[in-house]
Amino acid sequence: MFICDLQMLVECTIVVKHEPSFRPGKYGLTVSQPTQYGTNVLEVKGDEELFAIFLELGYPAVRIYEILEELAPVNSAFTDRRLIDEGMLDKYGFCQAS
Repeated sequence: MFICDLQMLVECTIVVKHEPSFRPGKYGLTVSQPTQYGTNVLEVKGDEELFAIFLELGYPAVRIYEILEELAPVNSAFTDRRLIDEGMLDKYGFCQAS
């Protein structure tokens, strides 16, 4: 019996913003597809949670530490484009292109 776990990779834009302290989460994370008009913003509580999400999205640990350094100042932002497994988009509740 042969079982194959095929991933459907989708090109996405990832945006993370370090939110001001009056916001419920430390970071706002958005992942969107080029053809998508509306997106969900995921409130991320802290560095550890953001680190775990980035690991699942396929970022290497060294790069994640660099991103966290870039995001240290309040109101700083990080933007990237990468291929992401469609299952990860569903897992975190990001809208799918229609």
